[in-house]
Amino acid sequence: GSSGWQSTRGYVVRGDDGQAELLRGVVFDVSARRKAQDALKMPVQVLEHMSEGVSLTDQSGIILYTNPAEDQMFGYARGELLGQPLGVQSSGSASEAERLEQSIAAALQSRGEWLGEVSNQRKDGSKLTTRSRITALELDGKPHRLCVQQDVTEDVIARERERHLSQSLRES
Repeated sequence: GSSGWQSTRGYVVRGDDGQAELLRGVVFDVSARRKAQDALKMPVQVLEHMSEGVSLTDQSGIILYTNPAEDQMFGYARGELLGQPLGVQSSGSASEAERLEQSIAAALQSRGEWLGEVSNQRKDGSKLTTRSRITALELDGKPHRLCVQQDVTEDVIARERERHLSQSLRES
């Protein structure tokens, strides 16, 4: 009384007169394989529907994966960031990027993750600030970085306004 997924293969055996006489075939139970495939779809669907941007880079900083929120946050079409160096999203100078990379590398080495705010730029050159969590992970025996981030540009602007206002009030 149970149900499952099956894959069938068969062929028709024809007589001397060319008429179909027999159908031969085999039925494979592929329920376990189908369950495994369905289980793999769930994490992909979760990533694809997150409101936070998610990216995966290899050890040399080449972008291997971005979810739609990441693409939208940075103003790129779906898949356009793939194969690009991570620096394409950076708005800082080379020396700032090097200091940030050293900080991230040290944190990943000691704690396995880095958390902080990063100055970035969109495809159109406009600036944004993201709160980012970068995690070290190993895939196929090679080091990778997983970054989950959200745009906090408005929060940074509000904090800066508040700081200026407080400073103005103290000076008055």
